[in-house]
Parts: sequence; structure tokens; C-alpha cells
Amino acid sequence: MLCSLFLFLFVSTTVFGQQYAYIPATNVSLTTSEEINEARADLQSLLYHRDKYDLEIQVREINRVKELGLNDAVVTNLIETLESLIAKESVNLPEKSSSKNNLSFVKSFNKEFALIIDDIAKAKDYDSANVKINEALSFFADQNVTVLVDFASAGEDPVYERPQTIYEFLEYCKFVKQTNFIVSDVVLQEENKIERLILRKIYH
Repeated sequence: MLCSLFLFLFVSTTVFGQQYAYIPATNVSLTTSEEINEARADLQSLLYHRDKYDLEIQVREINRVKELGLNDAVVTNLIETLESLIAKESVNLPEKSSSKNNLSFVKSFNKEFALIIDDIAKAKDYDSANVKINEALSFFADQNVTVLVDFASAGEDPVYERPQTIYEFLEYCKFVKQTNFIVSDVVLQEENKIERLILRKIYH
């Protein structure tokens, strides 16, 4: 029966102390009602499992839901909660601008770095990749050097991933096989060892 489609379906979950129930929206078409419940489920799943997704994926999923234009208080609340958490974890670009020496180093190191991560990603096995990682670490002050990755699209304000170490980033390249990054800026020690690396993700 048509009426049965609008029976309340209570599936309660808790988000930061607030109770949300999956209740089909009323006074709207069935399609919109299903979209709302699906959006709630997707956002809640994202919230509970944020540690499994990088910020790029989280932002993309939030924007996908926002583009649906759903008029639902729960969806709005979940979006605001997620955006607040992402804002706290995002890193602002350091205000210090690059020196001429840095710009020269970045230009030359960018080609070298592209080859480094390409070799790591395409290594025939993990042992070979680990050798390449150890070679790459020679450019850095130590394996705990901070790496920031800007994943904003061209023309957008920078959005930086939570900081990671250079070792963690190179391990990521080894396992995920992604090499679409360019060097945006570096902070150098006097002996030209890198003590901070800023990358930008390239979208093809």
C-alpha cells in the first residue's frame, strides 16, 4: 500500500551526543525521500570511519551530497559537523614565501622527485621499492620530515592534508602506486637537506 511507504522506520544512531533517526521524509516524492536517507547513511558512515579516508575523499563526498540540494536538517547538521572536523585537520600554507634559492632548488628537485616516486611506485617488488625509499630519504634531514599535500583543484584555495612524514608519504607511493604530485615548496637546512616538503596533487 502507498501509505506503508511512509511508515516511520526508526534506526537511531548517535553523532556527538545527538540522536538521529532514519525516518523517510514526508510531503516529498519517494525519490527525494530515498535520497535523503541515503545521504544521511553516507555521511554518518563517513563520520564514523573518517580514519579510513583521506581528506580529499571526504571533501569530495561532502560536495557530492551538497550538490543534491536536499532540504533536510539532519543532512545539514552532518555536513556542518564533517566540515568543522576537516577544517581543524587541514593545514594552512606557511606564510613564509619562497626565497630565490628555494625556487631554484624546487625547479631542479621537482624533476628528481618525480623520478623518485615513479621508481618507487613501479618497483618490481617491495624490497626494490624499499631500496628506492632509502635512496630518496638521503635528500631529507631525516625520515620524520613533515610533508604537506595540497589536494585542491586548480584555481581553488589550497587545502592541505593532515601532515605526514616523508617516510609515510613514500610508503604511500609504494602501496597505492600514485605519482601525480609535484613539488610546490621546500624548507631547506643550510646544507640543502630538506626539512619540510610541500606538494601539490595533479589532476589529469
